[in-house]
Amino acid sequence: LIAATHPGPWVLFFEGDCETVVADTAWLEYVEAPAPAVWPDTVEQGQPALLVAQGGTVQWYADSASAEPLAGGDTLAVPAADSTQVFWAASTWSYGGGAWHTGMPEHAGSPYSSNIYNAGLIFDCMYPFVLHSVRLYTDTYGVRIIELKNEEGEVLQSRHVNLQSTDTVVVLDMPVEPGQNYLLTTNTNSNIATFGFTSPRLRRSDEDVAFPYEVPDVLSIHDTPYGTFYYYYFYDWVVEVAPVICESERVPVELVVLSPTATVAPAAPQALSLEVWPNPAAGVVQVRLPANFAFRQMAPGALPILNVYDLTGRQVLAVPFAQANGCQLDVSHLPKGIYQLEVVAGQVVLQARLAVQ
Repeated sequence: LIAATHPGPWVLFFEGDCETVVADTAWLEYVEAPAPAVWPDTVEQGQPALLVAQGGTVQWYADSASAEPLAGGDTLAVPAADSTQVFWAASTWSYGGGAWHTGMPEHAGSPYSSNIYNAGLIFDCMYPFVLHSVRLYTDTYGVRIIELKNEEGEVLQSRHVNLQSTDTVVVLDMPVEPGQNYLLTTNTNSNIATFGFTSPRLRRSDEDVAFPYEVPDVLSIHDTPYGTFYYYYFYDWVVEVAPVICESERVPVELVVLSPTATVAPAAPQALSLEVWPNPAAGVVQVRLPANFAFRQMAPGALPILNVYDLTGRQVLAVPFAQANGCQLDVSHLPKGIYQLEVVAGQVVLQARLAVQ
């Protein structure tokens, strides 16, 4: 065993009896899993709080080592914060993966071989995948047992499928690990018991057959038990490869809870919390003052302004804020994301954070 320490090509050399043998080149690639950017929150005791983390797919945790996340998504809503606490956020990143079609897409040529044959397709697997589905054609309805065998002929997996149509896509969901000369076939004994002969009575092709059928670096369908002139039974393979999932380090996100404060504005600006609901939201939200709060030192008839900023600090909305009833705010036209709401009146600053979904 060796430890590969940097990305790039790696070549294995070893000394044979007569000469140095060189194996195929393997390429090593490192993928990044950056930690999320985070925004803490500061609220009064008993008020709702909204913590924000962005980057990848975010998971929230109670501490730096807990196995199960508290929640997922860019925001963590805390309905009523009683004391200062720290939450932890991590980002998961997905690389690669996907679904591909391979094999002959449909039948071509004469339909059936003799009833004395039970054949199939031989393939190699170079990278783990799931054989999600195949397409089968028949003129004889009934149950078949589809089997996946290894090179030694051992049955690794099987699926019972009941064909009640001439053209059927059947879901197999067979996971396949790297290996050579797998055989996808049917169970002979089941065929005999159901139909009275060895054949599964599934169509095979004798025209437009062009082995190999491949998903590069994943699998190669390259043969049958009776050579490459025929293509037996299993058409339009849907092959799924799972992505590589990487999780970042966890980063702390602090929720600071302030002790209750007086409603009279102090000499220096003081930040208090607006009441916002629903939050997160996708349409109209209600914005109001904290209970038992009233603005001071406002000019007669003057209304404060509710300003809305995105996370870059750019103002995206400004609407009048009625002191008694607050206001309604339509955010349906705003892009999804986190926004800062702010009302400034004299020496008082009222704030809230809103998640638009």
